[in-house]
Amino acid sequence: MEDQLPLREEGRKHWAFFESLPETPHNNGLKFNNVKNVQLLEPLFEFSGACAGCGETPYLKLVSQLFGDRSIVANATGCSSIYGGNLPTTPWSTNEVGRGPAWSNSLFEDNAEFGLGMRITLDKQVEYARELVTRMRDLIGNDLATDLLNADQRDEAGIDAQRNRVVALKDALADVDDPAARDLLSLAD
Repeated sequence: MEDQLPLREEGRKHWAFFESLPETPHNNGLKFNNVKNVQLLEPLFEFSGACAGCGETPYLKLVSQLFGDRSIVANATGCSSIYGGNLPTTPWSTNEVGRGPAWSNSLFEDNAEFGLGMRITLDKQVEYARELVTRMRDLIGNDLATDLLNADQRDEAGIDAQRNRVVALKDALADVDDPAARDLLSLAD
């Protein structure tokens, strides 16, 4: 046996090195239709504390790698609420810009309905945001409004382009003192 402190200090150096390595971007040209390439993507589910050999957590890690910060998880109470939400820590993490999966747990065995409610809410927020962009077209600029409303987000490049447009939208609305502008700012991401 050895004293833990020197081992821990050495381990911290190794950890810092691995944390400094850049993540593989989704839009780098790799095809993520096979297991090997998907494993290069950043996991946003890590260090769950689940039982050794748990068969659920590898799939959550995979989903977080495939869909990342666009994931919405409606959890059902059970093991996954223990390893997935044992606050103050959580295995759901964020990327370098602070985005990560949205996760919530329903205490009862109704996570399908709970998840449907999350989806309906998201759809309604998108509908309202689109309505506000249309209504505020003159304020935010016709070209930006058109691009926001007609964005092709079928691939990572399209999603990245839309995120850049959202930044431009937020900049355009930052100093506007109007309830509709504040609503749109709250829905923009």
